[in-house]
Amino acid sequence: MDLEDWLGRHGLDRYTTIFRSNDISLDVLPDLTDADLKGLGLSLGDRRRMLRATHTLRLRDEGLSENGAARLVYGEDFASGASCAERRYLTVAFVDLVGSTALSTRLDVEDYRELIADYESRIAAVIEKVGGFVALYYGDGVLAYFGYPQAHEDDPERAIHAGLESVAVVGGLKMVDGTALRIRVGIATGLVVVGDVLGSGPTQQRAVVLGQTPNLAARLQALAEPDSVVIADATHRLVGDLFDCIDLGAVEVKGFVEPVRAYRVLGRGSVASRFEALHTKPPTLVGREEETALLLCRWERARGGEGSVVVLSGEPGIGKSRLVAGVMEGLGEKPYACLRYFCSPGHEDSPLLPVIAQLERMAGFVRGDPPGGRLDKLRALLAPTSPRPEELTLIAELLSLRPDDRDGSRLVSDQKRARTFEALMRWVERLSNRRPVLMVFEDVHWIDPSSLELLRLTVESAARLPLMLLITCRPEFKAPWTDQPHVEDVRLQRFNSREAAELVRQITGSVALSDALVAEVVERTDGIPLFVEELTKALLETGTSDTVSAVPLAAMTVPATLHASLMARLDRLDASTRITAQAGAVIGREFSYELLAAVADLDEGSLAAAVERLVEVGLAFRRGDGAELSYCFKHALVRDVAYGTLLREQRRRLHAAVACTFEETFPELAERTPELLAHHLTEAGEPAAAMRYWLEAGRRAAGRSADREAVSHLRNGLRALAGLPASIERDRAELDFQLAIGTPLIALSAWSDPAVAAAYERAGEICESLGETGRLVRTLFGLYSNRIVRGQTRMALRLAERCERAAAGGRDPVDRLLAHRAKGTALMQLGALGEARLEFEAIPALYVAERDGGLAAQCITDPCASGLSLLALVLWKLGFVDQARRTAAEGSRRAAELRHANTTGHLLCHAGAELAQFLRDESAARRYGEAARTLAAEHDMPMWRGYGLIACGWAAAEAGRFDEGVTCVRQGAAELDALGAVFHRPYHLCVLAEIHGRFGDPDTGLQILNTGYEEIARTDIHLFEAELHRLEGELRLRAQQPTGLVEACFAEALAIARRQQAKSSELRVATSLARLQRKQGRRAEARGVLASVFGWFTEGFDTRDLIDARALLDEL
Repeated sequence: MDLEDWLGRHGLDRYTTIFRSNDISLDVLPDLTDADLKGLGLSLGDRRRMLRATHTLRLRDEGLSENGAARLVYGEDFASGASCAERRYLTVAFVDLVGSTALSTRLDVEDYRELIADYESRIAAVIEKVGGFVALYYGDGVLAYFGYPQAHEDDPERAIHAGLESVAVVGGLKMVDGTALRIRVGIATGLVVVGDVLGSGPTQQRAVVLGQTPNLAARLQALAEPDSVVIADATHRLVGDLFDCIDLGAVEVKGFVEPVRAYRVLGRGSVASRFEALHTKPPTLVGREEETALLLCRWERARGGEGSVVVLSGEPGIGKSRLVAGVMEGLGEKPYACLRYFCSPGHEDSPLLPVIAQLERMAGFVRGDPPGGRLDKLRALLAPTSPRPEELTLIAELLSLRPDDRDGSRLVSDQKRARTFEALMRWVERLSNRRPVLMVFEDVHWIDPSSLELLRLTVESAARLPLMLLITCRPEFKAPWTDQPHVEDVRLQRFNSREAAELVRQITGSVALSDALVAEVVERTDGIPLFVEELTKALLETGTSDTVSAVPLAAMTVPATLHASLMARLDRLDASTRITAQAGAVIGREFSYELLAAVADLDEGSLAAAVERLVEVGLAFRRGDGAELSYCFKHALVRDVAYGTLLREQRRRLHAAVACTFEETFPELAERTPELLAHHLTEAGEPAAAMRYWLEAGRRAAGRSADREAVSHLRNGLRALAGLPASIERDRAELDFQLAIGTPLIALSAWSDPAVAAAYERAGEICESLGETGRLVRTLFGLYSNRIVRGQTRMALRLAERCERAAAGGRDPVDRLLAHRAKGTALMQLGALGEARLEFEAIPALYVAERDGGLAAQCITDPCASGLSLLALVLWKLGFVDQARRTAAEGSRRAAELRHANTTGHLLCHAGAELAQFLRDESAARRYGEAARTLAAEHDMPMWRGYGLIACGWAAAEAGRFDEGVTCVRQGAAELDALGAVFHRPYHLCVLAEIHGRFGDPDTGLQILNTGYEEIARTDIHLFEAELHRLEGELRLRAQQPTGLVEACFAEALAIARRQQAKSSELRVATSLARLQRKQGRRAEARGVLASVFGWFTEGFDTRDLIDARALLDEL
């Protein structure tokens, strides 16, 4: 392929002349950088397309063609069946002849040769008899492996038997003088790399084992007494009480930093039962009849309209999925709808993937369907339930389809997420109205947060529908719905002997096994159904009984007892089938035939035979046919074992092949789930390519308000970036990530999260180093937001002023808008109300709805609506009460149009609840507070919940409910404190102090106000300082303290209010002071101080503050 053909294939042929004029040929393309392409005149979009295409070209240059991965991974000899290096758990035995040097001096050289040959022959016979492998004869030493090249379920036990028998057989060797030979044996078990071939010619060593395990076995041998076997602690744990041992304690071993615990083996153990020997505490064994009867009973109730939820939990392999399948078989022929959702490892951060996959399966999507065809199939699926156009649009967009009706597209991300959930829920509800629904959600311990939220909603609504929801999970999954009466938790227990034996008989079918052999399988499978199944199948494949032992080998993610059984089955696969299993494991638990063919180095016939062999032996099962043919490992642990055998370099190359195939052959899958491609590229050691997809995955997740997944993807991308060398391109990419991660971090916690500050601080550093003035203001605004909510007001002002300077140097009106929003808020907090008003009032003139409607998603809240929200508070403080109410209404109107959750929360809490409190409107404060709490619950926004609780507490106290008021305010303030959100903390302390004073506890109120003064000194939040001093005076008066102290408080409050031009605060202080002076008989003074401020007002005369002041003046 020449340059022109290659460019044409990727839609870039218009650059052929430019490339040729710069002497760029096909071999140079992979070396071009973004800066190179920019210099050649390529647009941003074409530069991205070019870099993506040249990434694939680079992979191909390494040899990762569609059918070349395995050759690179395993070497040219793999297809012929030669050994290849791999990771596995291995038991290693080292046997050494005692006193061999002395023997060599006492015997004739030929006699010594014959003796050593006889000794080695006897040792080898013992090792090979029990299935071991003699790897190396080293002088008078013998190195043996148990678990390679063929694994057995009881390899540690075999190794110990071989050691003990070797001592006996070597003891039978006598020299001329009748002296018996003696040996030492050391045995260790652990993770190794095995299969390398070192050296060449006559010095070549095959199947070399690397790792600390063989070294430990050799060192333990040196510690052993003559004619004894010493084993490592890991080996001892695996054989339990099968052998009687003496604990040697922790011994110093050369080459090992920490002492190693060791045991001397005395002989076969005295415990008769193998099960008891391997388990210190037998588990409780129960059957499945009771669970099946329960589920069928619940199904009948569901058919009658009484829905239920059953959570089936249990350890891996306990039979959760099998129980579900058995129940489905027993449901009879009466019509019902079945909805099955499968969670899988590696997809915990893929939003709603189980839901998307279920809809695609149910709609009958097949690869190659055009978007229009898929949309037609979706319409056909949903048509019987008569969805509204908006619902169809939302569900279609969830499947990456674009219907003509774009009602859903006009929704902002978090609102779209909620509406999509509603559409899916209504679909299920309507479906259940037509026929009963069985919904199955499997393996929810791997569920993504978005699917979990949808599942939670389904659980809550299930009781009122003719629906039964079955949920399967592992014990570590903590279900958030266990307290609901229609939810039942069924914990599956292990099988008893009768049930396990019955399962063995079902698996063996027509193959007759003796009762003794069945009993042995039952004894060695620990009552776990999957162990019973896998071990029985291994027995059938080998045709012998010596492989049914179930002594475990250590594993990280795979249960020890299952690891050995599965490893034994993998070892018995032919070369083609084994590579197929390993390549499939790299792709994931489920893999399409087409994708597998692209990464497995097999011809069509061999590959087809290999995957069918996997199905035949029960390692995988088949789904679909034709172009949609795919295979799925029967259990996630099967995939883990196959994947675990690969070395890092092998994994890297296979992941690279998968990534290459994704990009070239499955671009639509890469586009829909960029996190999958990002994962493979990351594992392939291609961080530069991976980071682009992590960024796309993060932005998509954030766009769906799947904030946890978004943060996970973006952090993965940042980790990928960390492995790249320093460059301008790397810094620009990091800037993208740091700016992208701020908003979802805030949504998950609060503006005050230190991680938010860290992200924006780093973004600011990059902007300055790169001279990125275009994004500096937004970076500074994000950092300012963090500082202002954390109460670092002076620092926030400095950041706002930097925004102002940066915006003044550019031409972007949005930058100026953000600068006004930031500076106005900081000035408001400092009590500079007049200046703050000017900043806020400048925002609407700069804001263009068509251009700036998306700012809410980038800036946490819409800067115009939230600016109006704060302006309303400022206007009230300045005494313009009616203007404050009109401004709040305008801000609320804009927020309602945007339908952005954080913006709505801001308006509800500030322009709504706080302004209502300032206006002393109890019903409005309660209404806004409750709305804020509802919003917070729906969108997981804890900060707005805190504000909502405080508003509801204030309203309760106004209504005379002291306990409720104090509890709500304290809880709300505590939740905000936990988030580090101290934005209006002095005011919240005022609220709490006033409640205590009103209900007869002024001393507590005064203590709370002292905390408020400390908070003002720490944060410079002076907005509510006058109110603190006024309340101190009121509380001192209630506490019957000297009136001189009271009057001093009011005087300080008046001075602060006048300095801030806060007329509403001044009116309240003047009213409090006038009441005191009237009580003292100083009526003229009282009238003078109150009349002067009351006369200033021109609006708001229907509010309680002005009504009370007018009434007091009339009395005076």
